[in-house]
Order: sequence, then structure tokens, then C-alpha cells
Amino acid sequence: MEPAGTRRRRGAPPGLEAVLADHEVPGAEASARLPHADHLPLAVPTGVCSLNCEAACRTALDRHDLTPHVGSVVGRDSVATYKPDPEPLIATLRDLGADPAAALFVGDSERDAVTAERAGVDFRWV
Repeated sequence: MEPAGTRRRRGAPPGLEAVLADHEVPGAEASARLPHADHLPLAVPTGVCSLNCEAACRTALDRHDLTPHVGSVVGRDSVATYKPDPEPLIATLRDLGADPAAALFVGDSERDAVTAERAGVDFRWV
């Protein structure tokens, strides 16, 4: 049993993490721009909180000319835990200087909804 207040990194062992990233980055390079990207709100701080590795997220943002519009990128490998643990979303909001109570997390999975709930952040499906 872990001591109270400690967290183990959940997820792939380091060797597997590298293999996953080796596949995700080329996937991001070949990705299609989603139609919702055309409606990215430029007047509010915007971040990415993803189960993909951070490098793949940044690759996709670069490929689709979205990097200038995104102030924080937190991937699966950016913090000690990953979704549905709230830490990746909290880290994203912290990087943006955003108050979780005033933030909106837009996602496409039940895991995203649970993450938002655990972080105390409003959630909308896309």
C-alpha cells in the first residue's frame, strides 16, 4: 500500500512509452485538421490536455498552424499521472493562469468528462 499523499506514475513503462511516441508523432504529422480547429477561441487562453505524448500534440499543432493559439500543452508524458487523474488538466490550467472554476474543458471521451469532474472544471462534449 502506498503512503497517504503519494502517487505512482500510471501508464506505460518507459520503454513502451518511447514506442508509443514513435508511432504517435508520425501519426500527428499525417493528421487531418479537424473542422472545430477553425473555431478556436482566440480571445481566451487555450490549452491542450491529451493522452497522446506531448511531442505528438505539438507536432499536430505545428502541422495545422495552431501553435500560436495554444498557450499550454500537457501530454500523457508531461506530468506524473494522466487522465482521468485531474493533474494533467490542472497543470494545463495552471500553465494558462486560468481558474479551474472559470474554465471549460472540451473533450471527446468519458475519460475527459471524468477528468473535468475530478478537477472541478466544467465540461462539454465535442
